Amino acid sequence: MKFRMNSVTVAASEIGRICSGQRRWVSIALSLGFWGTILGIKAFVQNEFERLNEEIILPNKQLFPKPPTFDDFFWAFGILRSRAFPRPSFAMIPFADLINHSDEVNTEDHGHEVRASWLFSRDYLYQMRSPLAVRAGDQVFIQYGLNKSNADMALDYGFIDFSREDHKFYDDKLDIGESNGLGETVHFDIKYGQPLPPAMLQYLRLLALGGTDTFLLESLFRISVWGFLELPISQPNEEHICQVIRNACKSALSSYQTSIEEVTRSLSFPRMEIAVGIRRGEKRVLQQIDDMFRKREMELDLLEYYQERRLKSLGLVGKQGEIIFWESK
Repeated sequence: MKFRMNSVTVAASEIGRICSGQRRWVSIALSLGFWGTILGIKAFVQNEFERLNEEIILPNKQLFPKPPTFDDFFWAFGILRSRAFPRPSFAMIPFADLINHSDEVNTEDHGHEVRASWLFSRDYLYQMRSPLAVRAGDQVFIQYGLNKSNADMALDYGFIDFSREDHKFYDDKLDIGESNGLGETVHFDIKYGQPLPPAMLQYLRLLALGGTDTFLLESLFRISVWGFLELPISQPNEEHICQVIRNACKSALSSYQTSIEEVTRSLSFPRMEIAVGIRRGEKRVLQQIDDMFRKREMELDLLEYYQERRLKSLGLVGKQGEIIFWESK
C-alpha cells in the first residue's frame, strides 16, 4: 500500500495520463478533489478551474462520472497548499504532514528521498532530518517557510509565529550591531556599478542568524563574532539572505508600471527628464542588487562556511576536504 501521492503516482493513473503538461499541483488536485470532506470555497483558483474544466474534465467525461465542482477543486488546492511537501519532489505524505513548525529551524531542506534498505526493494522512503539536537522523546519540528510572513502563516496554516515579531535573540543581535556602530535601523547607500557597502553583508548575516548558527551569539564569541560575519556562516544563513533581498527587489520593481526601456524613451519630454532619470536609476540599482544575489544563490554550494574554516584552522580537514580524526598512540 502506497502512503503518499505525488506527481509520479498521479501520472500512472487514468486521470494523470490526460494531464500531461499541466502544473504538478493541478494534476494532483484533480485526483485528490474526490476524497475527503468539502471544506470551503474561494475565488482564487476560479480561472484555473474553468480552464481545466474546458480542456481536461469535459472532454474526458468517462473519467469523471461525477464532475468535480469548483468547491471540490479549491478544497483540494487548499489541502495541497497547507499539507504538500515541495522538496525533493512535490508530494502528499500522510503523518509526515503532522510535524509542527518551529522558527528555530533555519532551513527548509528537511525532506529527503532514500531508497529502501531491504533486499530487492525498488521503493523510496521519505526521510526527515532536523538541524536541531533531538533527544529520544523530543518533538521534531520543521520549517514551514523562511520567507513566509505571519500573514502567509495564518492563510496557509491557521496560526502565526509570535517569535517572528518578538525574537528571543533580538537583544543579542542589537548589542552586537551597536558594538560595531550599527543600530536597530541601518541605511546603506548602494550605487549603480559599484559593489555592496562592506558592512552590509555582515549586518544581513547577523540579522539572519538562527537555528544551530545562534551559538555565535553566545558571550564567548561577542568580541569576535563581527569578524566571523565578514565571511559566510552557513548555507541556510546565506540562502535566507539571498531570498529575502531578492524578494524585496522583486516587490519594489513590481511597483513600477514601465520597463527601463520604456522609461528611457520617455526622456524625449524635457520636463520629465529629472523624474524619469531618478526612476531609471532606482530600477537599475534594484535590478543590479537582484542580479548580485541571484549569482550568489548559484554559488552557495561552492562557498566555504564557518564550520569548514574552523576545522581547517584546527588542522582537522585535509587538502581534499576530508575530516581528519586524531587517534591516540
